[in-house]
Amino acid sequence: MSESVRQWLRQYLKFSKKDRRGVLVLSTLIILVILATVVVDNIHLKSENDFSEFKKAIDEWEDKTENKTNHYSLFNFNPNTISEKKIDSLLLPRFVKKNLLNYRKAGGKFDDPKDLRKIMV
Repeated sequence: MSESVRQWLRQYLKFSKKDRRGVLVLSTLIILVILATVVVDNIHLKSENDFSEFKKAIDEWEDKTENKTNHYSLFNFNPNTISEKKIDSLLLPRFVKKNLLNYRKAGGKFDDPKDLRKIMV
């Protein structure tokens, strides 16, 4: 019985010449891909560019933008009498500021704080 199992295994594991070449080529390709990934991972490219000036410029820009945001402050205002300069100091979208000015130029008056909703749309 053990002889029949050996014979069956030999026939099962028997490869033709084309099969052996295919296995050899495939195993070679697998080894090359593995070696390539190891080599590429271990290559350390040195950067020839100096980014120190760029980093300084970014830091300066961030400092300036932080300082700009600190200039805003809350204040009470009357939308019927507020100047254009003061409107620009508010953190409102540009279209809202424009609508406010156009509404006043057209003769509109704000009697109630809820009337401001008219220009927000």
